[in-house]
Amino acid sequence: EDGIEKGRKEGKEDGREEGNDEGEFLKLIKLICLKLKKEKTVKAIAEELEEEESKISQICAVAKECNLDVDRIYSEFQAVLGKDDGKAITGH
Repeated sequence: EDGIEKGRKEGKEDGREEGNDEGEFLKLIKLICLKLKKEKTVKAIAEELEEEESKISQICAVAKECNLDVDRIYSEFQAVLGKDDGKAITGH
């Protein structure tokens, strides 16, 4: 039974981490969309959010293709990256 409990605990921790990563990525997308609506540049957005310009550039490109629709943007990244909740982009 120790192994079962350990497995459950690890599963819960993994689920929380996935949820946190997903939430962080969605928040980043929302912030980027708000800044794009204010016609800010990729460089300015990266500086303001203290993120790598290459990461912001990728998200901005998809955001523009998706007409700044946060759910569509997130879905596009999931489709391309697989179900890793944007980890390749967010670095988490």
